[in-house]
Amino acid sequence: MRTQIEPALGARLDEVEFLLQRSSKSLSNVLIMGENKAVRLVIAFSFHSRGRTSRLPFLATDCKNFLGELKEKLIDGLDGKDRNAGHVSPVTWGVSGTTFLDEADEISVSEQKLFLEFVKERERQKFLSVHSPIGRLVIGSGKNLEDLCRWGKFLPELYDCLNKVKVNLASTPTLRLVE
Repeated sequence: MRTQIEPALGARLDEVEFLLQRSSKSLSNVLIMGENKAVRLVIAFSFHSRGRTSRLPFLATDCKNFLGELKEKLIDGLDGKDRNAGHVSPVTWGVSGTTFLDEADEISVSEQKLFLEFVKERERQKFLSVHSPIGRLVIGSGKNLEDLCRWGKFLPELYDCLNKVKVNLASTPTLRLVE
């Protein structure tokens, strides 16, 4: 990982390495905040490649696309129609493997409520799925979600569900492990 993101992280690289080593074997949600989208993706893949799900798929999309698919699946479930036969939906992503959902800061509060229900259901399934564990969920954001919570633009309950392992790439705050 060092050669891929060292120029973008500089001195913070050791802190990211520490978090990777400390939490890569768990399936805890990971929250990556920082302006550089490419670096967020590389760090998300690093959590995947070093973790328990490394031999399983790594899938990446942004939250808006994912929530659009989730809404469609909910509507399909209500009316019994499958509009996308043969299409692999992001809703099934992360059942095993790692799902990276970027740009969490771009979703509306109403979409956040749907996303919160999805995350809560995944957490419930982790306890019920003994033989086929639910994979890891990694969330990316270009903005500080703590600030967005204070300003009423991001649900604090969703932030708490996502913030199990936090990688903050901003220049002032330090990285920390929350488990």
